[in-house]
Amino acid sequence: MQIKVSKLLYPVLSMGPGRRIDIVLQGCSIASGGNPCYKCFSKDLWDANGGDSLDVDKVIKDVTEIIVGSELSGVTITGGEPTDQHEQLLLLLRGIKDRLLESNYPIEVDYLLFSWFYEKQFALRFSDLYLELDALVLGPYQYEKSQEQPLIATSNQELILNSNLARARYSDLSDMPRLDFAVSALDNSLLFIGMSHKDEMDKIKTMLSMRGIKLDYNSWE
Repeated sequence: MQIKVSKLLYPVLSMGPGRRIDIVLQGCSIASGGNPCYKCFSKDLWDANGGDSLDVDKVIKDVTEIIVGSELSGVTITGGEPTDQHEQLLLLLRGIKDRLLESNYPIEVDYLLFSWFYEKQFALRFSDLYLELDALVLGPYQYEKSQEQPLIATSNQELILNSNLARARYSDLSDMPRLDFAVSALDNSLLFIGMSHKDEMDKIKTMLSMRGIKLDYNSWE
């Protein structure tokens, strides 16, 4: 089975507690269907035809090797809208868990997912996926309700803790940065990873311009 992946980002510090890998899935049927979140800053992830179409087993192998090799403690699933690839995502999560168990990986890994759906909708529509996750950030991005808080970008969103591991790890996120920055030498791109506050990306763009750095393209305009 194939899964559409935009990128694998690691180690990431702003998408959950500890050192993590962020599996960024490609495609958002909500946005492409004409109902995008206003001022979404990931417009490059809307098109389901973008990204890379990869075999789920290969992604399981690659992600597991990254977790073990980089000594990571968490997996975050973002997009796009991850539930667009519900079946693939189930196989992916279960496969990663099985391989880590087989490898006797000594660090307990938690699994966090971001989705447009609120908890009641999510639990009804994706009950099997819901049970695989330690934590979820649920609800659409609503620009006018923007707030400065780790993980939860807007006040309508909910952080759901499904396991004792999550309840312990996510109880205090005060030291977690809201944004990571990464530079890709392959395509001269600058990546902003995390929760952007209202108008923060425009301010960053202005700041870069003042320092002579021009963005040919950005994902939030």
